[in-house]
Amino acid sequence: MKIAILRRVKPWVLCGFVSGLAVLDASAAGAQSVILSFNSLPREQGWAYRTNPAFLGVHADETDVFSVPDGWVLHQNTMDLPLVQQCVTVNLDPYGSCDRNYYTMNDVVDHSHSFVLDVRARVLQENDPPFYPAGFGFFVTSRTDSMAFFLGLKLRDGMLRNVMRIPIDWMDKADVIELGLHDDRFHDYRLEASFGSPGVYKLFVDNALLKTGTIPPGGNFCAGLGICDGLVLGDADSGGNAEADLSRYSFSQPSCATDATGAFAVSKSGYVYNFATQRFSQTVKLTNISGAPITGPISLALDGLSANASLFNASGTTSCSAPLGSSYVMNMVGGIAPGASVSLVLQFTNPTRGAITYATRVLTGAGGR
Repeated sequence: MKIAILRRVKPWVLCGFVSGLAVLDASAAGAQSVILSFNSLPREQGWAYRTNPAFLGVHADETDVFSVPDGWVLHQNTMDLPLVQQCVTVNLDPYGSCDRNYYTMNDVVDHSHSFVLDVRARVLQENDPPFYPAGFGFFVTSRTDSMAFFLGLKLRDGMLRNVMRIPIDWMDKADVIELGLHDDRFHDYRLEASFGSPGVYKLFVDNALLKTGTIPPGGNFCAGLGICDGLVLGDADSGGNAEADLSRYSFSQPSCATDATGAFAVSKSGYVYNFATQRFSQTVKLTNISGAPITGPISLALDGLSANASLFNASGTTSCSAPLGSSYVMNMVGGIAPGASVSLVLQFTNPTRGAITYATRVLTGAGGR
């Protein structure tokens, strides 16, 4: 099976599979989540079922493809649809003029916040041609960034694989990670990502970090398919020729700290080397120039820290406020009055003793960093 994180995919190659009960929770400021349960089909829970016109205008209804047979999974089966078999066999259109069956939910993605997509799924069988990237997958799209992250699962020759990157041209070969899973058991997949230029992601399989990477902007799903800041679940190869089960789906964007970089003047001291610890130290002074009080705590994130150095006394790395993966230090001050300052001491390990460079970002208030 494969997992795919999509680059600038062409919007018209979407297909479809999804399941569940959608619960949208946006009660916390800046936080929202979509959670699926499986006591009814998703169209009854706020998702839109979509099927594109296919060969001779034939298409499959929702209940021809999806079911919730036992209340704990959503089942998709397009393996026996005559149109799909004809399209796969004859290969009328390598980009997929076959029927597509998928669900969408628009206007639930905030492109300025990172997100976590957490699914538990399995692919039972697939007759997917080799040039299609995945027979079963999930999209998270941003209209502002013209970008979509795609998590696609693919079964070929009885082996579970992960496609981590889909090139612009779907006829090109995708990067494939062989998981060596010769079974149809459920597995856990978690995608932690943020939009931007580029977008960045971490992919976990069965709670183990499998892949980190970036994707460039491109692929306007909003203009091309009307999928705007939205979610998609479905067969991702336009052929609709896979049987799969989904037993967990959760999309969440936790409340993040405020990016208050523009409200502070930043001044840095020079670096001092300690021969005993073999570390460099630097003091960074943050002064509130906004004219209004700023609520703490205050965190200083170091974006783009040069590869020759690491922040020894980091409080953590950003996982909520984009860009992700930046080391930061935190001061638990309750607040900073106008004109007041707070200083933070940074300690770096730098075996090469080369120049240390980074950009500063100031995060304030409660919420994730």
